[in-house]
Amino acid sequence: MKLRFDKNSLVFATSVTHGVANPQSSLPILGNILIDATGDGKVIFEASDMESCVRCMVDAEIIEPGSITVDAKRIHPIAQSFPDGDVELDFSGTQARISGGGKDYNLTTQSAEDFPSWPDLQASTTLELEQTTFKRILNHVLFALPQRDPRKVLLGSLFDVKDNELICVATDGKKLGLSRTTLPVIEGIHPTQAIVPGKILHEVQRNLKSEGTLRVLLGERQVAFDLGNIIYLSNRIDGMFPNYEMVIPAEFTKEIGIPRAEFTREIHRASLISEERNNSIIMRFSPGKVEFTARTYEVGSFQGTLPVVYDAEPFDIAFNHVYLNETLRVIEGENVKMKVKQNTAPVVFVMDECPESLFLVMPIKLTDIAEYQTEE
Repeated sequence: MKLRFDKNSLVFATSVTHGVANPQSSLPILGNILIDATGDGKVIFEASDMESCVRCMVDAEIIEPGSITVDAKRIHPIAQSFPDGDVELDFSGTQARISGGGKDYNLTTQSAEDFPSWPDLQASTTLELEQTTFKRILNHVLFALPQRDPRKVLLGSLFDVKDNELICVATDGKKLGLSRTTLPVIEGIHPTQAIVPGKILHEVQRNLKSEGTLRVLLGERQVAFDLGNIIYLSNRIDGMFPNYEMVIPAEFTKEIGIPRAEFTREIHRASLISEERNNSIIMRFSPGKVEFTARTYEVGSFQGTLPVVYDAEPFDIAFNHVYLNETLRVIEGENVKMKVKQNTAPVVFVMDECPESLFLVMPIKLTDIAEYQTEE
């Protein structure tokens, strides 16, 4: 088996696939990338962790066809290390010689026969949308995924297809991101729902382009994302996702217009002195301004003020600054609207630039903050 790639094509293919491979698996073959050069002018790269997989197709000169697997952890940085130009892969026996620009590497290979076969997805629902739209959805949702949680359903994003819309939601129980888009055409069964693992969504997010469309294929047990030259496929997460519509307040009693960048900076200043047990920051809203207070017993305190657009009765509310900062980082635009029902109910943040998305943060009960009692 002998192949010749443009260096950028090889870097692209290994970049797409190496993130899905699983070097920690008890099956060593899952730490490898499959390179399959049996087609006409197209070389297929695949990676799998048995829960999800990816296939990427790139152009190459196929001097001698064949299939082999190589170490995913090594092949990507090796491909990046070559100067621009052609890179040649020459596979013989259990060795791969990778050369270009006067540089040579030798890697041990494994047989392609041991690599998992590509799953056969029977899609019951197919959606098509712009890649830029899906990138916006993932940017506004994936931040709310927990890194780990015993509730497996929270480790993925809900895809809720209904009323000619796709609504994606993720939450860790303390914050929530929701983003939606209208779908001109939905093929197959709808309404329908699926919980898609965060790992594969992060991989898809990395490779979405600023133009073109993608297809989302929902099957009974699997879901796939077809970007054209890249296809991702993953098992769905079984279980019942929390009823997000019940969590979001239907009405609000207060709405505040806040300059986003200044608000973020003031929260950062308060966080430097906030009580570490619950990372609490107290905000007192009154007409035209918000006052920030953070205090840690026997350490010190912070107070700051920021002008806001608000003309109703004063009220106090407290937040964990970590959840608030994580949310504000994905909000765009100069201003953000903060919608409050009461100081113990979920607070919603929205932006004029993108009314299709909303962000929810749970406040901290003021009665749980000893510093607030001291202040009173």
